[in-house]
Amino acid sequence: MKMAKPISLVLAGCILAAGFAGLTAYADKGKKEKESSVSVSTYGNTAYKEVTLYGASPSNTPAQNKQALQDAIAAIDAEGGGVLVVPYNIEYGYKRNTVSTHPDFSATSTDILVIDYSKGSTYATSTNPLSRDGMQVRYFSGTGGNESDGQHDGNTTWLMGNHHPALALMHNNATSNNRQATVFFGNRGKVNWGIGQGTNSIAGGTDDQLSHFKIVGNNINGGTGLTTMFTILKTNGYFGFNNNAPTKEFTFAGRQADTEFLIQQTKAGGDVYLILRTKTNERKFKLEDDNGDLVITRSNSAADAVRLSATGTGSFANGVAGGAFASTGRPDPSTLPVGTMIFDTTLGKPLWSHDGHWKDANGTAQ
Repeated sequence: MKMAKPISLVLAGCILAAGFAGLTAYADKGKKEKESSVSVSTYGNTAYKEVTLYGASPSNTPAQNKQALQDAIAAIDAEGGGVLVVPYNIEYGYKRNTVSTHPDFSATSTDILVIDYSKGSTYATSTNPLSRDGMQVRYFSGTGGNESDGQHDGNTTWLMGNHHPALALMHNNATSNNRQATVFFGNRGKVNWGIGQGTNSIAGGTDDQLSHFKIVGNNINGGTGLTTMFTILKTNGYFGFNNNAPTKEFTFAGRQADTEFLIQQTKAGGDVYLILRTKTNERKFKLEDDNGDLVITRSNSAADAVRLSATGTGSFANGVAGGAFASTGRPDPSTLPVGTMIFDTTLGKPLWSHDGHWKDANGTAQ
C-alpha cells in the first residue's frame, strides 16, 4: 500500500511527459509545414512566386536566368496570371536601353506583374565602375486583352488618399554637385521626355542654383540625346523655352541656332521689352511705362528707330519712305490713309494722298 502513491506519481509523470512530447512534436510538425509552405512561396501567398522556383539561380549565367524568367512568365500565364518576383541576387542581363533584355509578355494572355529587385547589369566597368543600373525596383506588367484606348486601367499605378496624395523625389547626397531628380517618359527603353529639377552646370553652386525646374526632350526627331526645352530658374523665377539658363523674365529661343525671343521688364512698374535676337542682330520693342509710347530700336542699339506715341502719331529716325512708283503704277489713294506719301518716278516728285487723289506739295492733284 505504501508503494501506490509513488507508482501513481510516476505514471502521472510519464503521461504528462508523453503529452508534452506530443505537443512538441506537433509544434515541430506545424513549424516544418509552415517552413515548407514558405519555400513554395517566399511571400506567403501563392499568387506571388519567385523566379528561383523556375530554375533561376545566383550561380547561373544571365542568359540562363533570362530563360528561367521567361519560363516563369509562361507558367504563371498558364495558371491564369499572378505576380513574379526577381530577387536582388538574380542577374538576367537587364539593360534599360536594350528591350530584348526586358521581360517579354508577347506570348501571354493573362495579367502578369514582374517585380524586379535585381541589380541589373554594369556598364563600362573599365572606365566608370559606377556606370550601372544599380539598386532599384522595376515593375513590368503584361495586361491581357486588347481593349480600346481609355477602356482599361491596366499597367497603371495609383496613389489615393483623403488628403494630398503625393509622389516625392528627394536628392539626398549632400556632397554631389547636382540636385537632379527627374521623372522620365519613353518608348521601348529610350527616354523621350524628362520632368524634374537640377543642373550640373554650376560648379560649387548652392542648392537653389542647382535646383532649377526643367523639362528635357529628344534633341532631334528620332534622336537619343536630351536637351533642355523648358527651364524655370529657382533663384529668380526667370523661365525660358529651349534655353537652359534664361537671362530675362521670359526667353523663347528658336530651334534654329542663335535665335531668341525675349520679354524683359526692366524694373518693377517699369518699361517692358520684347527682344528679337539672332546670332548677329538684336532689335527691341519697348513699351514705355511713363507715357505709353511704343519704341522700336535700331539694330544692336538702344537708340530709337521708330516711335509710335500713345495718341497715334509716329516718327521715324531717318524719315519716311512710302515707296516709289511710275505714274501709271501708283496705288489707289482712296484706299490709303490721308497723308500717305509716295515718290512718283515719272513726275520726279513726292505726292501725298488726300480726298481720294494724289496731290503735290501745292495741293494740286496729279
